[in-house]
Amino acid sequence: MTRSEFLTKYSFMAAAIMSAAVPLAIFIFMALLGYPILTSGRLLGTLLGAWDPIHQSYGILPMIIGTFILAILAVAAAFPVCLGCAALVSDAAPGPVGRFLHAVVRMMTGIPTVVYGFVGIFLLVPVIREAFGGGSGFSLLTAALMLALLVSPTMILLFCDSFGRVAHTYRQAAAALGATTAQLFFLSCCLRPGTVFWPVCFSVWAAPSATP
Repeated sequence: MTRSEFLTKYSFMAAAIMSAAVPLAIFIFMALLGYPILTSGRLLGTLLGAWDPIHQSYGILPMIIGTFILAILAVAAAFPVCLGCAALVSDAAPGPVGRFLHAVVRMMTGIPTVVYGFVGIFLLVPVIREAFGGGSGFSLLTAALMLALLVSPTMILLFCDSFGRVAHTYRQAAAALGATTAQLFFLSCCLRPGTVFWPVCFSVWAAPSATP
C-alpha cells in the first residue's frame, strides 16, 4: 500500500468514525440531561402540561400541538402548488423548459434553511403585517407560508419522481386514444395511488424538522 493510499484509507475511516461518534455523543448528552426528568416521574407532566413558567410549569404540549398544526397548514398550502409545478415540469412544459425548471427546483433544495428564514423575516413578515393592518406579522400564517415554501422543492421532486415511475406504455396508449396533457397527468395519479399520498406523508413528517 502506497503512502497516498494509506492516507486516503485512514482519512475516510476517521471521517466515518467521526460521523458516527458525533450523533452518538449528542444522544448521550441529551440522555444525561433528560435523566432527572425520566427518574422523577415528571415525564408525563412535561409532555402533557401547559407552558407557564411563572407558575413553574414547563409542559411542552402547546409546542407539540402548534408544530402539528403548522405542519398540516404548510403542507395544505404547498400541496396544490407543488402538484401543479410537478405537472408542469414532468408533462406540460416542453423538453428544454422542463429540464431547466427541474434544475431550478433541484438548486432550491440546496439553499440553507436559514436563508429561507431571513427571507421570511425581512420580506414575508412585513407583507403579512401590512395585509392585516397591524400587529407584528409574526404569526402562524406567516410560519405556515414560509414552511410551505421551504418544503416545496422537495415535494415537487418527489411528485416528479412518482410521475416518472408510471410505465411509458400507459402514456403511449393514452396518447394514442387522444388523451390531452391534463388527462395524461390525471392518469399518472390514478395508476399509482402512492404518487400523491407518499410525497404528502413525507412532507408532513419532514416539515417540523425543516423549520428555520
